[in-house]
Amino acid sequence: MEAAADAQLPQVFDLVIVGSGVAAAYSLLRLIDEVRSEGPAPSPVRVAVVEKAPPFWTGIPYGPRSSANALIITTFEEFVPAADRPAFETWLSAHRSDWTQRMRADGGEIAAAWQARNAAALKDGDYAPVYIPRRLFGDFKADVMAAAIAAAEREGLLAVSLLVGEVVDLERRAGGGYALTMANDTGRVQSLHAGLVLLAVGSPPGQSLKPLVRAGTVDATLVDDVYAPAFAENLTRLYGFLAARPPGARRLLLVGANASALETAYMLAGDGRFADLERLVVLSPGGAFPHRISGAPEIEIDLPAMRALLEADAVTPQALMDAAEADVARAVLAGVPVGDGFGSVGRLLGQVMARMPDADKETFHTRHGMRFSRLIRRAGREYRDAADALRDRGVLVSLAAGLTDLRHEPDGWHAETTDGGAALGPFAAVANCCGFEPLTADSTSPLIAALIGRGLAKANATGRGLAVDDTLAAAPGLFVNGPLLGGIFNDSLRMWHVENVRRISDIAPTVARSIAAALREAADRPADPVEIHPTADVMATAIGPGTRIGAYCVVLPKATIGSHVEIAPHCFIENDVVVGDRVRIGFGVQLWDALRVEDDVRIDANVTFTTDRYPRSKQYPPAYPETRVCRGAVIGSGVVLVPGVTIGPGAVVPPGTIVTRDVHAP
Repeated sequence: MEAAADAQLPQVFDLVIVGSGVAAAYSLLRLIDEVRSEGPAPSPVRVAVVEKAPPFWTGIPYGPRSSANALIITTFEEFVPAADRPAFETWLSAHRSDWTQRMRADGGEIAAAWQARNAAALKDGDYAPVYIPRRLFGDFKADVMAAAIAAAEREGLLAVSLLVGEVVDLERRAGGGYALTMANDTGRVQSLHAGLVLLAVGSPPGQSLKPLVRAGTVDATLVDDVYAPAFAENLTRLYGFLAARPPGARRLLLVGANASALETAYMLAGDGRFADLERLVVLSPGGAFPHRISGAPEIEIDLPAMRALLEADAVTPQALMDAAEADVARAVLAGVPVGDGFGSVGRLLGQVMARMPDADKETFHTRHGMRFSRLIRRAGREYRDAADALRDRGVLVSLAAGLTDLRHEPDGWHAETTDGGAALGPFAAVANCCGFEPLTADSTSPLIAALIGRGLAKANATGRGLAVDDTLAAAPGLFVNGPLLGGIFNDSLRMWHVENVRRISDIAPTVARSIAAALREAADRPADPVEIHPTADVMATAIGPGTRIGAYCVVLPKATIGSHVEIAPHCFIENDVVVGDRVRIGFGVQLWDALRVEDDVRIDANVTFTTDRYPRSKQYPPAYPETRVCRGAVIGSGVVLVPGVTIGPGAVVPPGTIVTRDVHAP
């Protein structure tokens, strides 16, 4: 397994997995099983896994961006896929001394209190009823993945490269497959070519509050994403904002009432630094946290409005949603623990939907499904008890309204809401725990914006996930697993949310089978031959199909050349050179080290690239500046380029030009 951040790596892969959270992990594990079951292959499957924020295999929920005290939202028994449970239990027990010490060191008093509450279960290895810290699952999964990949590479099944960077663009290649643009935090941009792509990027970006901030307002005390760059860092920021305020002004506005908001309340309740927090206002359209899971046996909830629909002549999607809301609201008012009986709501929903035409089932799923899911969402008692304790102290107040305006004045933040009442505030700080933004071409995710904007993929009817077929492909060779499947409704899968580890694990075999089938199809498809003139000396092996290399050319071993490239006679290509697809290189051109030529470039005869502005005999710099010729550029005959320049996308350099600075298209 190869890991790198800013190194020159092979540019061509059979499969690129974008993201390395649990969706990537489970999909790759199942793909290894599929490849192994097919027996020995002529060569390993070349796989790249791209992660913008390591460590690999944890994602945001199960890695260091979440708090060391962040817990799973349901019990161990419900959270962990059944196939993983024995191994995870063994791992927890074998490493208990290490992870309990590390948890106390990283999690402080909240961690100590959690360990005290769960001491008996941990000692006995009885993890089933425990709400364990999420990082433990991430650490376990990382160990599993390291072992699985090492074994697959020893067997010659896969060759895996772990790449650090963010995929910011993706487009179809004319010869098949995809071209991906990857950027890292050093500013380097790298092009990857993939026969297949798996999108396993996790949840879409959260909805920002900044568009609601009144113009001219200073927003330094707005935490717009509690997990960016990391939860612990933002918790310390919130403490600083509150501590800077005098008594009577230590108030915090929390926007959203989802699992992230509840997690934030849990941290505020357990962290002694917030003992002086005077008011925590939780603002959300629904006005309530998820229902509490008490740990008691499951109950049957009386649902008269929904049950009456079983006897109705016809049931519309709207009538079913109205009945569900009425029944749940009645149960809450009666003090019924809905979190312990949500299964009965789901079962009755299924019975009623069975009486509906297929078109109405789809309408309910796409128009009301997310709303129904929020209606019966649940959370573990550890989180809910902490929030309820804040409420009992008179600190936490929940308000049912949407946020319409934020402004910062000398006394703090003030908020306008959809209920039309008096402005809320002042608040020392605002923390954003809103839900995810819809999938559109205007997404703040460059990759999602590119996918939708280029028409490579489209949002499904809910706007919360990508439309896919029964193979889980959003486009030919472009597969999806994880939260971007939210709202899926097809013949094989119907789900509102795909953030649950067990759901992701259940989906992984389907996506792995689809990828394995596509790999087999690609292997069986005859490739366009590479044509090399008998007089050429070509030592490189990374050459794409359909490329033709003319007489008396020399290509050194480490060069990378794409598909359907035309190289005229008497050219020289050095080692640290990458040439994209459909490039035309004229007679007598020398391509020296540190040169990147992107797709669809034309370089006419006798163009001269250089590597050193002030060369000296037998004196070599530690590295040459990179010269880049971007997609679709044209360089006329006889042009001379000094090192380190960039010829921009679509730019044209006239014949005979001496290029000393960057050139861009007009």
